[in-house]
Amino acid sequence: MNKNLIQFLIVLAFSMLALDLYAQPANNLCSNATSLPCGTSNLIGTTVGATNIVNGTGCTISNYGVWYTFTGDGTSTTITSIPNSGYDHEIAVSTGSCGALTNQNCVDGAGAGGTESVTFVSTNGLTYYVYIGHYSSTSTSTSGFDISRTCVTPTCSDGIQNQGETGIDCGGPCPPCPPPTCSDGIQNQGETGIDCGGPCPPCPSSLVPTACSNTSQTLTTLSSILFYDDGGPGGNYCGDQVGGGNYCNCNCFTTTTICGAPGEFVISDFREFAMWNTTSGWDWMKIYDGPNTGSPVLYDNSSTGANNPFGDCGIGTTTMNFCSTGNCLTFEFWATSVVNRGGWDALVSSVAIACTLPVEFTSFTGRNMGSNNILEWTTSSEINNNYFIVQASNNSGSEFIDIGIVQGSGNSTTIKNYSFIDKYPTNKLTFYRLKQVDFDGQSDITNVIAVKKTNNGNINIYPNPANNNLFIDITDIKQGVYNVIYVNVLGKTSTETIFIDGSKITYQLNKFSELDSGIYLIKVVDANNNNSIKTDKIIKR
Repeated sequence: MNKNLIQFLIVLAFSMLALDLYAQPANNLCSNATSLPCGTSNLIGTTVGATNIVNGTGCTISNYGVWYTFTGDGTSTTITSIPNSGYDHEIAVSTGSCGALTNQNCVDGAGAGGTESVTFVSTNGLTYYVYIGHYSSTSTSTSGFDISRTCVTPTCSDGIQNQGETGIDCGGPCPPCPPPTCSDGIQNQGETGIDCGGPCPPCPSSLVPTACSNTSQTLTTLSSILFYDDGGPGGNYCGDQVGGGNYCNCNCFTTTTICGAPGEFVISDFREFAMWNTTSGWDWMKIYDGPNTGSPVLYDNSSTGANNPFGDCGIGTTTMNFCSTGNCLTFEFWATSVVNRGGWDALVSSVAIACTLPVEFTSFTGRNMGSNNILEWTTSSEINNNYFIVQASNNSGSEFIDIGIVQGSGNSTTIKNYSFIDKYPTNKLTFYRLKQVDFDGQSDITNVIAVKKTNNGNINIYPNPANNNLFIDITDIKQGVYNVIYVNVLGKTSTETIFIDGSKITYQLNKFSELDSGIYLIKVVDANNNNSIKTDKIIKR
């Protein structure tokens, strides 16, 4: 063969290989967006090879990105993207159609190599587009990532008006809503504010502190004031404040001291508390029990604070109460120079006697014992306490579900001890919190704790997705009888029983071949004590 022809063929082969290595991703265009159904888990994606096409998402994000899409179904949807090391990416969520998108969210808070996640309730029948790219609009940087989408079906106890209810968890498919009152925490009967104005008592005056200022205010006897950021009460505390505002990239402290009338005390009732990215120290607040920042600290969710990351958007407590032991409370808010976001809405009142919260917690702890997680808490006093709702989360405390109820003690001034056993923790690390509910329906939420599940051997269920053949590898599990429970998306269950002899062994699960195609939650449960030792989600084709 001619030497020049050989050289030409070699160059051509390498050129074709290079083109293949840097080929455009299949979802490079919005019109070719990849489907992202509920249950998608760690789908491998990449922006490598993406071309410079204006994305039109409304976010400050690179044009070298890729697209995903799904149709809203009314569920609470969480989209998570885990990038390759060093890739500082952003998630843009939009609705509408390609070329005419309406921005819903821009998520960029984790930094280089950090996981980005966004949770929202999707609207039935609405088309959603998810765009992944580098956070900088001028960047050409590309890399790989894994993307997942989980969905939680709305219920009548999830605290969200998301399935045709006429109120939160009431009306429509849920129990009827109670008649509006001036103490239900909802602006629902012609009030000009929450539970004030119109048919209710007049609304208190408002205090919106000026960014970078150091101000103080003294209340009149037994009066209240609305204290909130520039987003206003009921605003989007985790979104950019439209039209600018006091906290627009100010990179400064804003300190506000609120004192009661002479001889009185102060209580602050936060109806919303949702800072932006406290985990990285972007926006955060310290609350002091006194007239200045030298007073004792009641709350601190700065990057090194005792309460970090709680108070971050989507993480932990969003409603809180604080009482002064003296005449004043001081609030110190730090706003980053990166985003234009605030994050609180509080009713601050002057009261005649030292305030007592409905329930005073002295401890809330959790520990793992075998396949169970045991939660324990203690109260030193209770007023009008009906019950506690135990809530759990498997995704860093950003989305909780109710897993049990423990009755309270009504009114008490003595130490009360409580406990709850979670027999089915589904993750190695589970987050818990308590929702304390009064007899009148008012509620408060505790801080979040985390319980790590200890190693009880190893169980691996595979493949995933699977056709008719599903296998389970078992290592170092105690000998005995175990039930394998299959639960479909409608809650229907099927069960088969296996015997484990304690050594490493592989079983083929026979019942799986009889199941219809779909998504199944598979639990392996000790038949002797009904304790769950493994839970996994499997897709059957």
